[in-house]
Amino acid sequence: MRVSSPTRAVGLLLAAAATVMGMSSPASAAPQAPGSFRGLGFDTCVAPNQATMDAWRAKSPFRAVGIYISGNSRYCGDAYQPNLTKDWVAQNSRNGWRFIPIHVGYQSPCFKNNPKSRVQKKKMSSDLGKARQQARSDAAETIGALKRLGFPGGSVSYLDLEWYKRMASCDDAVLQFMDAWTETLHSNGYRSGVYSSGSAAIKLLDEAITARRPNITPPDHVWFAWTNKVADTDAGPYLKDAYFRNKQRIHQYHNGNRVTFGGKTLTIDWNALDVSGTSTAPVANQPAKPAERRCSTVAKAAAGTTPYLKHGSEGNAVKRVQRALRLTGRNIRVSGYYSHATEAATWSYRKANGLGPSKKVARQMWAALQRGACR
Repeated sequence: MRVSSPTRAVGLLLAAAATVMGMSSPASAAPQAPGSFRGLGFDTCVAPNQATMDAWRAKSPFRAVGIYISGNSRYCGDAYQPNLTKDWVAQNSRNGWRFIPIHVGYQSPCFKNNPKSRVQKKKMSSDLGKARQQARSDAAETIGALKRLGFPGGSVSYLDLEWYKRMASCDDAVLQFMDAWTETLHSNGYRSGVYSSGSAAIKLLDEAITARRPNITPPDHVWFAWTNKVADTDAGPYLKDAYFRNKQRIHQYHNGNRVTFGGKTLTIDWNALDVSGTSTAPVANQPAKPAERRCSTVAKAAAGTTPYLKHGSEGNAVKRVQRALRLTGRNIRVSGYYSHATEAATWSYRKANGLGPSKKVARQMWAALQRGACR
């Protein structure tokens, strides 16, 4: 999916990107978020004033702008957004701008705040049920913001998940959060996007899709941060070309530049977009249903005695459960120790197979594993 070659010169990059990625026709009457578009965009903390937007419309290569519309962890929340109103959106829509709505809410349980930042981002619960509740609350908040700013049904809101040090238990919480976020947006007539570092939630999505993780609804769009200074939508080692290939990608390829166009200066991140306003289901990234052979393998892995297991349990029975859970697509280590990650995987498995909420393995779960239930 690579469409340009690396360059260190921002000026050459800008010219090459404008040629390669192309420009779009002016936006229609309804604000497009982001609509169908292939070209360059920028995001900045505070929505620029109208004079700056007009100058950049005339002189810059950008035709899409990222705006921070919602979330309890925004650095530039409502109190810092004097320009971000329904009238501002409508005016800039008429001028041909596309929009990338951003929601910065709960972060991974493994996210580390900068203690010197004036905003300390909130973290989602490591309890998967609570994480899903938080995601639904975040989705409801962003839907309200989309409506307040005049964005129609079918618009995308992008969930901003900052980089975190990946661990199985945190990955499980993030997957459940993304799933509930997407389901809530879909059920209300909107579409879902996820922004993250390539090595964090984007790579997690890639692995979950490849492993055919069950009961995970992928977002409609992905927006990956990979600052290689190449204006394309190739995600390199972080996301396979086969996934999110149907105009479902944004690449944040250069960060934190202070740039001037038309006499107006902003500090921005640069983005290359290739997105569609009509696709409602990701192509080539829906996890397939587990094959019968894999379900049979789960049953074989779980075969044997059925002891009661909980946090701190050790031994071969724990290894059997861990192997079986891995075969269902859950990313845990086969250690023989019943860890917090094993608890999270057990909770996820029980929920998916209708066994009721618990982090422990008893006869009911053993029976499900040994008959090959592999969701």
